[in-house]
Amino acid sequence: FITDGGNNNTGYASEEFDDIILNLAPKAETRDERYGLFYKAETMMMNEMPIIPIYTYTSKHLVHPSVEGMYPNLMDSLNLKYVKLHPGRSLNGEAN
Repeated sequence: FITDGGNNNTGYASEEFDDIILNLAPKAETRDERYGLFYKAETMMMNEMPIIPIYTYTSKHLVHPSVEGMYPNLMDSLNLKYVKLHPGRSLNGEAN
């Protein structure tokens, strides 16, 4: 959400926020210090920018029992590297 950042579709702009994210947080010496700076930036943005949630993403997946290891991530992306197909399995999950 930095000014003119690729994920900033809202037009939010704050020099202080940008400084925390781009300069101060990367130079923090400890994780707690870095997280504290991120918390400060997040709080600042939440207080300055109006937010109206109008959409919640949901998805449904119907997966045949012969498919194993198909787990979407939070972005609903599938990593097919771990998917296995067991063609002999029936709908109840037992071998034919």
